[in-house]
Amino acid sequence: STVAPYVLMGLNYHGVGPKAILNRDVCPLTLPAASLHAIPYGHGFDFDPTSNINTGDLVRIRLHEGIVNVDIIERSE
Repeated sequence: STVAPYVLMGLNYHGVGPKAILNRDVCPLTLPAASLHAIPYGHGFDFDPTSNINTGDLVRIRLHEGIVNVDIIERSE
């Protein structure tokens, strides 16, 4: 949807925007919006990177040699 960049901007403005965005594929509208708001954007995964992440988990996202690594640091209770 072409509304995605505006929604992202509104969420950030109110302090409830995402810390990072993980997608299997690139969203051509969300990627530039994330870039404008300095939100890390990981994409190009062969699997759903969010399938093992639960609400409240502490997650680290790293880029190493062009590969995005997603590590769960601490599980929520």
